[in-house]
Amino acid sequence: MNAERPQSDATIRSRRTLRQVQALNVGEGALTHLLDAKLAPPRPPPGFVVRPRVSGMFEAAAACPLTVVSAGPGWGKTLAAAAWAASGPTAGKLAWVSLDEGDSDPRLFWSYVLAALRLSGAVPPENDLAELVPGPAVDEEMIRRILYGISQLPEPVVLVLDDFHNIHDADVLSGVATLLRYELPQRRLVLITRMDPVLSLHKLRLSGELTEIRAADLAFSPAEATAMLDQLGVSVDAVRLAQLLGHTEGWAAGLRLAALTLQVDPSGSQLAEYAADDGVVADYLADQVFLAQPPPLRDFLLRTSILERVSGELADAVSGGEPGGHQYLERLAHANAFVVGLRGVGHWYRYHPMLRGMLQHRLSTEQSVTVPLLHRRAALWFAAHDHPVEATRHAVSAGDWALLSELLVTRVVARLVSVERQALGRVLDKLPPIDGEDPAEVHLCRAARCLAMSDFAAIWAHVSRAWETLPQLEAHIRPGAEVVLHLFSAIQGRFSGDAAELINHTGRALDLLRGAAVALPAAEEYVAIALNLRGMGLLWAGAQWVGRGP
Repeated sequence: MNAERPQSDATIRSRRTLRQVQALNVGEGALTHLLDAKLAPPRPPPGFVVRPRVSGMFEAAAACPLTVVSAGPGWGKTLAAAAWAASGPTAGKLAWVSLDEGDSDPRLFWSYVLAALRLSGAVPPENDLAELVPGPAVDEEMIRRILYGISQLPEPVVLVLDDFHNIHDADVLSGVATLLRYELPQRRLVLITRMDPVLSLHKLRLSGELTEIRAADLAFSPAEATAMLDQLGVSVDAVRLAQLLGHTEGWAAGLRLAALTLQVDPSGSQLAEYAADDGVVADYLADQVFLAQPPPLRDFLLRTSILERVSGELADAVSGGEPGGHQYLERLAHANAFVVGLRGVGHWYRYHPMLRGMLQHRLSTEQSVTVPLLHRRAALWFAAHDHPVEATRHAVSAGDWALLSELLVTRVVARLVSVERQALGRVLDKLPPIDGEDPAEVHLCRAARCLAMSDFAAIWAHVSRAWETLPQLEAHIRPGAEVVLHLFSAIQGRFSGDAAELINHTGRALDLLRGAAVALPAAEEYVAIALNLRGMGLLWAGAQWVGRGP
């Protein structure tokens, strides 16, 4: 039996961060596998060439208040920053957040920023940031508290926000702009993005407080390209190297693709046909990366291409084959086959966007019938691991109304009043059209969409039709659906000012939650919502009674 190892300071801080982010009503199961991957730089792949010139640019830039690293996909922005981070920046403690599309929500965004600052070790226990958790609304006062906490840090902290182009919420961008408005010696912000951020940067640029790293800076020089090719076991002469750099213009992804060409054809006869346009690159990825794999691995790649991030366990669930997803992913990552390992518990990976796009296209043409099934498997896995946004996204992609309504009833509706509401709203806004007569589940799903999007003018028609079609739902979800519809109807009473409706529907929901619906995974959350609405109704009814006089 292995002896239990003592926990490191980093592990203790990670657990503390998990508990603090959990306060946002996000389940621990959803965070355990993903939090570390979001709050740490990715691991550079085997054979990655550390370029002192580029790391030096990052090191010098980190001494400035703001650094914007802006270039298109495949220029190696994130891995260059990760290599610099691994070298131990001297500009201050390092805090890292990898941003996804779902993080464009003020409360969630600032929660991850605060968690990253704490995990970096830059925040002493007595600083306000040590225990600060954003409330339901991130207002100017919250941003001021964050600013004050940063101003009280004993040393500078370099905060890296990777994939900042995923942030489009106006309130989040306004908060970041406020963070940049004031001179704070402790704040060193690095934004890694595919496009220039929607921030007013001209003052910082004119004052010399902004450093910009762009595609031309990240482009491989002849010496760096030679070092990369050497690492990949490819040797070229000066003429062939100039030809290669002419085709790729130093584009990291293009160089790697060309290196694979040279591995197959050392003579370089195919390089003359190589060009860095999407069609050629996609064809090359298909011919030289995808088809170079054995058939089981090709099928694995196709089936798991529906996932933005993938672990071995998730891959096994989606692919439906024999267990072995983790070994496949490790093999692909070690082979530099455009699969990137993400640091953190659970061994998560992501496919290069170009590879994933090519795979998804092939999947839709070669195995179109299986695509809904794959999304259904993914939805079930994410639901079982308490990650409702991803579960809902895949159920919508599957066009599976029965599964989607079951997820809504059992788990998702309770999250529509949490920090995940906006992310769920964006997913539900992509509900597919109906072919033929609407199944009973459709009205329930569309009512949930209206609630998530705060479209209260349209919600009531769907709630009414959902009540009418309730007997047509599967028997096992009917009690939960009835609870949800009572809560929807209570919300209608709240917005119409009808205290009797509030009291009546919340009472019936609570009766169901004590009886037929007691086993719902979200039962406790539904009880809390019902009690909150019921209290409001009773308060209104009391106020009306007092107003009538004796």
